[in-house]
Amino acid sequence: MSFDIVQAAQALVGHPGLEFDDRPGVAVELVETLPVLEVRHERGPAGAERFVFLLHDEVLSDTEPELDHHLPDYDQLDAERERRNSMRIVRDAPERARL
Repeated sequence: MSFDIVQAAQALVGHPGLEFDDRPGVAVELVETLPVLEVRHERGPAGAERFVFLLHDEVLSDTEPELDHHLPDYDQLDAERERRNSMRIVRDAPERARL
């Protein structure tokens, strides 16, 4: 038997009984959103115009996804690592998070 972590995370969007383990008893609203991209039009040091792109959410992780628990029933660990690495849960407040 395997447990699909990505599907489980998606299924928790909007679930009324969601809590984080470090804040038991505090209900968390999980909403699905896209990363926030800010585009600025600025002048560079020499006066030339340029665009600056800023991602407000951490898109890349410093660590690999943990695959020791709930491994799928197939041998494609690299594909599963990328699949799990494509999702982030970003906490906005103790009772609000974004997927």
